[in-house]
Amino acid sequence: MAVEYPAPSSLSARALLAALVQDRAGWLPDDYALFFVTSEGMSLPGAYGALEEASGYAVHRHGDVVSWWLGWNPNLERPALTVWEPAQPQPRWRDSAEYRRARALVGLGD
Repeated sequence: MAVEYPAPSSLSARALLAALVQDRAGWLPDDYALFFVTSEGMSLPGAYGALEEASGYAVHRHGDVVSWWLGWNPNLERPALTVWEPAQPQPRWRDSAEYRRARALVGLGD
């Protein structure tokens, strides 16, 4: 499946992440929700310098959870999900409104 990446000049972090998630996992925007997203304080190189590296989690409507990191792929010279690993939901996450909201957005109950 060919995924189009937004041009760096019109790029938003949300659009970039959506394109990368679709490319990496085939998940469409309504299939998943991001949570615990954190800026890592490091700008991406070149034309992407207005964006920072970020990390967080995604929950899929089937209940899968992954840990991800938005970074730089030097071989392709573009942003990439440099980490995309299955993650186990932690019991303490149930206390987080952000986690519960992400689950609700994809139709998962408590």
